[in-house]
Amino acid sequence: MFYGELKGTTTSMKVDGLMNLMKTYVLVIALASLVFELQESVSSLTFAYKQLQQFFVPPMDLDVFHHL
Repeated sequence: MFYGELKGTTTSMKVDGLMNLMKTYVLVIALASLVFELQESVSSLTFAYKQLQQFFVPPMDLDVFHHL
């Protein structure tokens, strides 16, 4: 294997460093996207909750009494 041939050389250290860097990069990207998704869902849930609240408990306006 290509990776096995590089063991014990300075190139293998560079490859290892690059691999670790890539793993860290991918992990950071995954975490960032997860946080973004969570924020999106929380904000949409909050929006839905506000909409439902508005629907079930209408604000007491004087306009309400005009329709009666």
